[in-house]
Amino acid sequence: MKQGLINISIQRLTSNINQPLPVILFNANDFLSGYVQSLKGLIPTNIAVTSQTELNNTGNIFFRYQLGVNVDRLIASCNEIPLTTLVQNTYTNKMKINNLEYSLNDVTFAPRQYLQKINLINGGIFGKKISDSFTPNMYRNNMAKLDDSINIPLNLDITPSNGLALFMISDSQTINLSLTIEY
Repeated sequence: MKQGLINISIQRLTSNINQPLPVILFNANDFLSGYVQSLKGLIPTNIAVTSQTELNNTGNIFFRYQLGVNVDRLIASCNEIPLTTLVQNTYTNKMKINNLEYSLNDVTFAPRQYLQKINLINGGIFGKKISDSFTPNMYRNNMAKLDDSINIPLNLDITPSNGLALFMISDSQTINLSLTIEY
């Protein structure tokens, strides 16, 4: 097994909906349909995903949410490899996330963002379900240093049916993830 470091950035481009909105990572079986099954149950019933996850030629993944006339867009991108390619590689390559380092660009709203859930999603015969959830704040060593990154130990096999769902509050701008991946 080889190890690699993958850096993923999640940006909330607009803040028109005053609720945390999810971004799905991995979960390749649901990726090509715009993460429709993965998002079911994660977003409030009054918020609609007006278009499925959009793909562009940069390899980034876009999420678009609508509440009445308000629209919010979130984008997930990867520095080392197009995120769409990374997700599709989980069909043929066995990967495991050993560690997740979670940090924010704007620490003004860090206390609220660090309390947002990260869900581990598993797919099965009866659809997607949340197998576990936690908040980054559970792994904080020093409550006084809110601008530090948080290391979260994970032992998560990434298969075509598994993924992560991160919620981003309306005030945050960017979440940075550094994943230590075995492949």
